[in-house]
Amino acid sequence: MHLSKTDIKQIKYELRPGIIFSIIVLFFGGLFNVLFFTSENYNSRILFIVVADVVIMCSSLLVFYAMNRKYIKDLRAGTKQSKTGTVENKEEEISYEAGSGNLHIPILGDIFPKIWGQKMKENTKFFLIISNRKYEVEKEFYDKVNNGDLLEIYFSEYSEILLGLEMKKCLSASGGKNNKNN
Repeated sequence: MHLSKTDIKQIKYELRPGIIFSIIVLFFGGLFNVLFFTSENYNSRILFIVVADVVIMCSSLLVFYAMNRKYIKDLRAGTKQSKTGTVENKEEEISYEAGSGNLHIPILGDIFPKIWGQKMKENTKFFLIISNRKYEVEKEFYDKVNNGDLLEIYFSEYSEILLGLEMKKCLSASGGKNNKNN
C-alpha cells in the first residue's frame, strides 16, 4: 500500500528533532570558529581549524542520520503496512497544557485570584487499546468505535509510526464483549 500525502507529511514531521539537533551541532561548531578566529595566532593553526570543521560537519550529518534513518527509509520505500486488530478497551485521560497557568494555590488563589488563581487548561485525550497497545485517536473516531470492533491499523514500514486507523466491521451489535468505558 502506498503512502498518501498526509502520511508523507506525518513522517516528515518526525524528522524535525534530528534536524534540530544537527543544527545545534553546527551552531556550536560555528561558535568554535568564531572563538578560534578572534584569538591571536590563528594563522599558524589553520590546518587544525579545517580538520575541526570537517569533524563538526560530519558529526552533524551523523547525528541527523542516526536520529532519522528509519524515517528516511520509510520515505524512500513509499509504502505502509497494515494489520487488523480488535478494540479491547477505550480510555479517556485528562492532560494539562504546559505553561497555561501559574502555580495554583487554593488559599492564595481565593485572596489574590489574578496572581495565584489561574488554573491550567485541561485537555481530554482519547485512547483505544488494541492488542495491548494504546493508540491516541480523535474524539470523533473514539465516539464511533466500540469495544470489540475490528479496525485496520496502518503503520510506516520501518519506523512503525501510526499513520491511521480505519473501521473494518463490528463484531457484535452491542459493541463487543467488554463494554467498560473509562
